[in-house]
Amino acid sequence: MDHLSSIQEEADTRMVLHACEAKAKVYKRTVVISSDTDVLVLLIVFYPQLSTEVWMKAGTSATQRYIAVHKIEVSDDVRCGILAFHHTLASSDSMEVPCCHWM
Repeated sequence: MDHLSSIQEEADTRMVLHACEAKAKVYKRTVVISSDTDVLVLLIVFYPQLSTEVWMKAGTSATQRYIAVHKIEVSDDVRCGILAFHHTLASSDSMEVPCCHWM
């Protein structure tokens, strides 16, 4: 699993990195389990690099739901804006980009 080595420190971005790996292994469906809205934002932004069908399982044991990320339609311009906005909110000194060559 050395190919998954990364400088990514945040769990949010590492989840997206692993989701990118699922596509590389030719999986057609990926399910990411997280209740963190940051993960949802990153999945929307990086969806072009993910499997054809991407789901996010969110909620608590009493209120679990699956979000169909692949059904959220967003243009590339909006993706770039979302990523910039997310970066601003995260107030990070460095932009963590798990797998980004679609732009």
